[in-house]
Amino acid sequence: MVYSRGQQAALIAVYSRGQQATLIAAYSRGQQAALIAAYSRGQQAALIAIYSRGQQATLIAAYSRGQQAALIAAYSRGQQAALIAIYSRGQQATLIAAYSRGQQAALIAAYSRGQQAALIAIYSRGQQATLIAAYSRGQQAALIAAYSRGQQAALIAVYSLGQQAALIAVSL
Repeated sequence: MVYSRGQQAALIAVYSRGQQATLIAAYSRGQQAALIAAYSRGQQAALIAIYSRGQQATLIAAYSRGQQAALIAAYSRGQQAALIAIYSRGQQATLIAAYSRGQQAALIAAYSRGQQAALIAIYSRGQQATLIAAYSRGQQAALIAAYSRGQQAALIAVYSLGQQAALIAVSL
């Protein structure tokens, strides 16, 4: 779990084993958080980047090959965060769309089958984002909850087993 203070985001490098994705470290300044590309091998998903300015968070598309998941960009303006659906093929995880209103961002649960990762839900109120832990079975990925307050960004460390993808969630 990551906690960030002030208007700075604490960015976490996530490391996974086997055919897992390695999420490279993020760098933040002021209200900006630049999440630098995650690189994956085998059947893993390549999480490209998350870039945010002010209270805006732009989730930039991830590109995948083979049985990797294509993480499609989420774009948010103001204090809203809209996480757009991530669609994956093969043994990849399907991240289902997020919906946001006002300063609230409700990230609806992603449902996965087979060796997929189940992203439970991210729910935020005001400028706070509560990233609720995702629970996975078998070769599923365990998404560990991040909690943020104010204009802080909580980045989630994801640990995956088997052929699962490491997924990161960011909320401002």
